Amino acid sequence: MKIPCVVIRDRKPETSRKDLLDTGADDLFVIDFDALAGSKLNYHVYTDLTKYFEIIVLNFPTKPIEFLDTIIAGASGVVIPDYVPDRVMEEFLSYSNEVVLNDRSPEKSAKFVSLGGDMFLSEHIVQSPHRTVYSYGRREEPGYIMLDNFPFDMVSRFL
Repeated sequence: MKIPCVVIRDRKPETSRKDLLDTGADDLFVIDFDALAGSKLNYHVYTDLTKYFEIIVLNFPTKPIEFLDTIIAGASGVVIPDYVPDRVMEEFLSYSNEVVLNDRSPEKSAKFVSLGGDMFLSEHIVQSPHRTVYSYGRREEPGYIMLDNFPFDMVSRFL
């Protein structure tokens, strides 16, 4: 399965709603570049997109209020960074089981799984037990959701 990626930059999606709807996709993987670059999270854009799509948002919240506001804005999944403290990660998981961990550290991934997490964002094959892996890698794996047009060059410094 593949889902399209859409980048939010300068407070708006870089792809028009019409072009997104023309893909025929039900789901989108939303990369909030503004949030990754240290600016404000674009909750209003998430809310607008959820009128038409189920969205998984990569905005790397580090505070519970950012995570909750992303869910309230309509995200069905939220990608969190692997550098978030364990107690915060545990709090995120207490709010929702749709937490997606950026899979870079085997130790952090093991802790995430021990707390009940089972969704990952990864370029590689995930070694931890998982329900869903959003993959921006170059090859398809059974059970992985491929991210179509993932802007790796743009966001690699944040991953």
